[in-house]
Amino acid sequence: MPASTWSAGILCSRLKENPCAIDNSVCSMTLAIRLVSDNGQLIWGDFLPGQQSYSWVNNFGHEGLGLLLDVLEKLLDKKQQENIDKKNQYKLIQCLKAFMNNKFGLQRILGDERSLLLLARAIDPKQPNMMTEIVKILSAICIVGEENILDKLLGAITTAAERNNRERFSPIVEGLENHETLHLQVACMQFINALVTSPYDLDFRIHLRNEFLRSGLKTMLPDLKEKENDELDIQLKVFDENKEDDLTELSHRLNDIRAEMDDMNEVYHLLYNMLKDTAAENYLLSILQHFLLIRNDYYIRPQYYKIIEECVSQIVLHCSGMDPDFKYRQRLDIDFTHLIDSCVNKAKVEESEQKAAEFSKKFDEEFTARQEAQAELQKREEKIKELETEIQQLRTQ
Repeated sequence: MPASTWSAGILCSRLKENPCAIDNSVCSMTLAIRLVSDNGQLIWGDFLPGQQSYSWVNNFGHEGLGLLLDVLEKLLDKKQQENIDKKNQYKLIQCLKAFMNNKFGLQRILGDERSLLLLARAIDPKQPNMMTEIVKILSAICIVGEENILDKLLGAITTAAERNNRERFSPIVEGLENHETLHLQVACMQFINALVTSPYDLDFRIHLRNEFLRSGLKTMLPDLKEKENDELDIQLKVFDENKEDDLTELSHRLNDIRAEMDDMNEVYHLLYNMLKDTAAENYLLSILQHFLLIRNDYYIRPQYYKIIEECVSQIVLHCSGMDPDFKYRQRLDIDFTHLIDSCVNKAKVEESEQKAAEFSKKFDEEFTARQEAQAELQKREEKIKELETEIQQLRTQ
């Protein structure tokens, strides 16, 4: 039976038969079917727009979405990712994008707890085309999703990052580093804007924006602004304008005191002037005095400040909008030693991996240069032999 005549039930049955081989899936703007060959490669079998009715999508979605997510999860869980696995992941992402291109599909996607997590896990800067599709999907979900979708989305991104022992926004920021794929940079900036502008609460917007800037976005913005691309310029303009609006709102809260929030000296003096001659001044002084006691170690000191920043964020940024219980006097008795050691080890591994990557790149460059030099030397040696032959022939004449 040709794929174009399959019913939703038949397609679900085929997906059940051999999900590991990715027997079939759905794709295209109106929902298309892809067949799979004997070697596991997905083959396109697109339908004309409107050929699949809403009822077909509806019937497939009740069971088919779960089957597609099962297949995607199996692919993501594979330790050895082959090229065919990466290609199939990309095509499944396209299937999910097509599936959610209607109200019912979007509701089904948001109704399955695995959807956001699997999409977040599939974010991979090394696969720019697939990552572009994913961040576009997540941007759309963030904008048109339900009221608490931001919490679910951030939770999925955080969980996915924790599986790989990474900062949660690092993969998104890394997508901006790929200078060869401008469409990925545009999509990543669009996603960043969607995340940062979604919260109603000013404090949370500033917190998310600062986290992105701290994850490397701050150093990339000047280079991104030098690119001549209208779509990217629009997203960068949106980022700057929203940042400026939030700083204006914050200054109104601070009695119209304006400070450059990216400048440490200005932020410190602003805070000092706010607390000077108040009951809170001594507590700030005590906090700063404790900071001086942090051991001056290349690896340990940043990890202390990282944990302190996370604790302060959780104390200050209450989702409920309520202040903490100030009457609670039980001492915060937590042993951070193991956590600090774990963070230090992680930092050392990350630094070693970065150095290894730099050495590998340098080796590849030198190896390529050596090969080119050897090829050039061989060409010159052959030329010399040709000249010697010509000279010998002239001498014998």
